[in-house]
Amino acid sequence: MSQKRLQKMGKYEQVEFGSILLEKLEKTSFWSAERILFIANLVVFLGCALALMVTENGNTLNGNFNTFWDYLFNSVSVGTLTGLFRGDSGNYTFWGQFALLINMVISGIIAGIVSVILLLFVRSGLNRNKNMENQIEKIGLNSFEIINFILIDLGIIWALGTILFLIFGKDSLWQAIFDSASHIFNDGITAKPNSMIPFRNNIEMLISGGFLITVGGFGIAIRAIFYKWFLSFVGLKNLAKKIPESLIAPRNFAALIIGVSLFLQIGGAFMIHYFEKGNPLTFAGDGYTSEVTKSANAWYMSVSSRTAGLNTFALKNENGEFVSDMSVMNDKTSYVFILLMTVGASSSSFAGGVLKLTAFIYLFVYLYSRFRGRKEVMISGDFAHFSEKTVFEANFRIIGFISMIVLITLGLFVSDSDISGYYLLFESISAVSNTGLSLGATPMLSQTGMGLLMTVGKIGFISFIISFFPNLQKLLDQSGREANEFPVD
Repeated sequence: MSQKRLQKMGKYEQVEFGSILLEKLEKTSFWSAERILFIANLVVFLGCALALMVTENGNTLNGNFNTFWDYLFNSVSVGTLTGLFRGDSGNYTFWGQFALLINMVISGIIAGIVSVILLLFVRSGLNRNKNMENQIEKIGLNSFEIINFILIDLGIIWALGTILFLIFGKDSLWQAIFDSASHIFNDGITAKPNSMIPFRNNIEMLISGGFLITVGGFGIAIRAIFYKWFLSFVGLKNLAKKIPESLIAPRNFAALIIGVSLFLQIGGAFMIHYFEKGNPLTFAGDGYTSEVTKSANAWYMSVSSRTAGLNTFALKNENGEFVSDMSVMNDKTSYVFILLMTVGASSSSFAGGVLKLTAFIYLFVYLYSRFRGRKEVMISGDFAHFSEKTVFEANFRIIGFISMIVLITLGLFVSDSDISGYYLLFESISAVSNTGLSLGATPMLSQTGMGLLMTVGKIGFISFIISFFPNLQKLLDQSGREANEFPVD
């Protein structure tokens, strides 16, 4: 924006990025602002836990999971978009579920804002040590447009999800609103007991749910591409131009994320179906009405296991009712889930986690480059090129993921020695990857074990670490970057 145009605008009419955020950012760094967001998340978590203490007081459906620590664990899990849960969110009262929904939405919006800030600062190469106003004006950012886009984007996919769920199987508007939000935010909780077990033979619901998880896991930068294309296609080109260009993902990034995601979904579904086809407790049992529904369940679980933690595997209890229980699956299937959980969702998505899909892509590009004898991490045609800065970030994610898994698992081994070590490992990977799938260890955890899992996730691994360790940010600032690099955060 030119200086002449800025002079024509009133003090309170300036909608440029600097008029709202820059004033705060000039007084402190972006990473200090992120600390504020981190503290805000903690306040939301604590507030939700206290609200649950009130709303669930006297609710006998909660069983033994009615202490403050249970509610705090569930609040943190929902707020970090993880989904590990002590008890069943479907047994909560309306107001308890309302508190969870508010927690989920606020935390999801914060996660969206953080992902956008990272998109602008990391991908656009903004340097916090230089004049921020000049940098922001140079790439033409507009804070109102960006924030409006985040909210409108959420509103569109949430409304679409609610409509799909109402049409295909939800008993009430509340269930449709709550469960569509949980799918979009990849949060793993439902308004009805037993996760998605009641819909395991409802193909339309499984497809709708898998679609919402996928869309939420792609990230706002990829969804922006679709919005721009759709608006242009229907002749609303002026409206399409209002989508901030700075938020639109590079073509190579979108192509690889979508392509690899579909490959993982289909490949994961094939492996799950293959390993479960002879399991009398799942696909070979009487819980599924046809081969088509088995395939739909395999695909849904393949999608859910990467980010969402919603489950359709069930065990028939003594009353002949099917209840959510992932321990019934083949052990080989659990290894498939571990792989999919480790990969995670895309950068700039609602789903959190440490490794993420982009770091997974980096590993394959790295191996490809080294086998071809290249010093740079890239593939033919420069389609995916990782600069020094992104290589550093990707390596940090990989090392951080492994370190966190080892530390948390060892901690759980000590604090909860009476629980199966494999179950604890599975739970650790689920927590670190912000997935939420469980083999059943979460309800058995001690307070120390709950504390270990509650420390995982928060508002993003790279951003969280950098915000409290500024020397790492200096190292990133000193690393070289290129215009065509493939981002990992």
